[in-house]
Amino acid sequence: MGDAIRSLLVKLQASPGDAELRRRVAEALDAAGQRDDVGPVLEPLVNLTGHDDDAGLPCLCKKCLHAAPVVAEAGDMRFTRSFAIAGTRVLHFWMLSDLDRVAVRASVTRALVERLAAVKAKKKEKA
Repeated sequence: MGDAIRSLLVKLQASPGDAELRRRVAEALDAAGQRDDVGPVLEPLVNLTGHDDDAGLPCLCKKCLHAAPVVAEAGDMRFTRSFAIAGTRVLHFWMLSDLDRVAVRASVTRALVERLAAVKAKKKEKA
C-alpha cells in the first residue's frame, strides 16, 4: 500500500462521514489494484444495486456483494466488478474487463448523479 493511500485511509478514519474522501479512498485503492480493500471503505454507503440472480453474473446487491468475486466470466466474456459513487450512495456493477475503468466509472457516475437528481426533483414536485 502506497503512502498516499495510507494517508487517505488515516484521514478517512478521522473523518468517516466525509463522503467525498470516502470516494477518493475507494477509487485510489481500486486504481492501485487493491480491489479487495475497497469493500470495507464502501460498506457504510447505501448500496443502490438491486438483487439480480438471473443476469448470468454474480449479484452485487448488499446481501450478495461479499460473496461476489472481483472477476467473473459469462458468455465467453470476462467482467470485472466496479462501482460508482454519488454522495453517500454506491452502485456496484459489472463491466467488461478490457474497458477503461476510469472512463466507465465516470460515465456511470454521471448517469447515477443525473438519475438521483431526477428522482429528487420528482419528489419535490409531488410535495
